[in-house]
Amino acid sequence: MNAMAGYSVQQIKFELLSYLKEFGGKGSDWTIGCMQGPPDGGELAASNNPEGVIWICKPALSARAARLVWDHMVSRHRLHVLPEQSAVEDGSWVLMFRRIIDTSDSDGRRLFEMKRSREKQVATRDQLS
Repeated sequence: MNAMAGYSVQQIKFELLSYLKEFGGKGSDWTIGCMQGPPDGGELAASNNPEGVIWICKPALSARAARLVWDHMVSRHRLHVLPEQSAVEDGSWVLMFRRIIDTSDSDGRRLFEMKRSREKQVATRDQLS
């Protein structure tokens, strides 16, 4: 059997909530989206520090199941939506990520600043315009 089995709505919600708990922050620090297949890295490597991306991607049993997970995480936990997904795709894969951007203060100490991916993408688009 070569077909990849998907995960149930409850299994995916449990794993996503585990990431929120493990890596901290508010739901608004995270971004979620549904897609046709696993990410190729383009969604995650839009920064100077792609290694700093914390992410999880899981196949759901169906596109409807993925949409139920998406709806729950956006409405209940206030996750941001991928900018190009004002309307959710029919994909059955759920992607959630949070990017960590490294900066330095005047003493040279390393700080970790949590930024929403959406803000970075909007700023990049504005600079290119």
